[in-house]
Amino acid sequence: MSKAEKFIEDYTRKGSNELLYDEKEIVGYEPWLTPDQAREAVKIAREETLQDVKSKLLHMLNTSIDNEHFFEQLDEYIEEI
Repeated sequence: MSKAEKFIEDYTRKGSNELLYDEKEIVGYEPWLTPDQAREAVKIAREETLQDVKSKLLHMLNTSIDNEHFFEQLDEYIEEI
């Protein structure tokens, strides 16, 4: 589970947004996040993505024989994602 998914799981509220059945009986609750919490989850996911890309690029730089090899690896990585 990514950090963003963990954040969403930890901060999803489950005690409101009642689901009504036949407009009389509460049958459960719809989970929800506040807008600020949703933005924080996106920020966490963005940071994770940037860190992954940085790690991959550093690996490619360290394992490339020359510029041509680096760009071949880069093209493969771009197709992968």
